Amino acid sequence: MLNVPEGLVVSTYTMTALSSGFNGAYFWTYRALQRRRQIGARVLSLACAATFVESVYFGVVVFLRGRGGEMQLDWRPWFLAGVPALAGSIMITVLIARQMASKES
Repeated sequence: MLNVPEGLVVSTYTMTALSSGFNGAYFWTYRALQRRRQIGARVLSLACAATFVESVYFGVVVFLRGRGGEMQLDWRPWFLAGVPALAGSIMITVLIARQMASKES
């Protein structure tokens, strides 16, 4: 069973994976009239996909470690490494949500 700090780390990576997955899907389906904007959206989609894969991987590593695995890892560096990716991904999600809301109204 995960203790509170490890649960916090897994939650951080889970939220990052969900947010970056949403961002990546948005950028992948983004349609623009200018070709360079379309290319830029695809590049951003790939960057979001990389963040998604990284977050899932590290979240699973910490989760399995907390379930009695033999890896002895301190949770603090894992948490501190995950927070900037979470913050960046959430900020992008907020910008996308604002853009989507403004298009609907």
